[in-house]
Amino acid sequence: MEPEELASIIQIDDPDIDVQTIMARIREGLIEHAWEQEVEFPTFALARARRGDATRFPEALYDHLEQANLNYDQAWVELSLIESHIPLVGRFVNRFKRELHRLVVYYANQLGERQITTNDAIVRALNQLVESLEQPDPQVEALQRRVDELEARIERLEQSGE
Repeated sequence: MEPEELASIIQIDDPDIDVQTIMARIREGLIEHAWEQEVEFPTFALARARRGDATRFPEALYDHLEQANLNYDQAWVELSLIESHIPLVGRFVNRFKRELHRLVVYYANQLGERQITTNDAIVRALNQLVESLEQPDPQVEALQRRVDELEARIERLEQSGE
């Protein structure tokens, strides 16, 4: 986040508070913890789709992997509350429901965070697995060359023996 963006988000109008010092500390904290905000996620499936390379696996696998890459971190819950319009007690009912919903959302999001961590590990592993399986195997290539040579030799022998 750029300093200009911080200034537009945070505004402190108290003359007893040193705004510059606080903003400098916030910037330092953002720089220090920037690694927490940026995720370097393998997206070879997306790159493959853009390049249109010939693939080893069915297109559906790449489509599912692409969706997993895009949606692995979508496990958060937001507060969703329908207000009560009961006369006299409606205000208290709404307040109680709001606090109860906040508590539920808090715990649901804790579980969501754990699920995102698990999803991240699984999708990374799948990306690396498919990527490694797409790399040519030197042993398989050597065996294929040997099979091709032997087939050519058999064909020559069959033609010379006829």
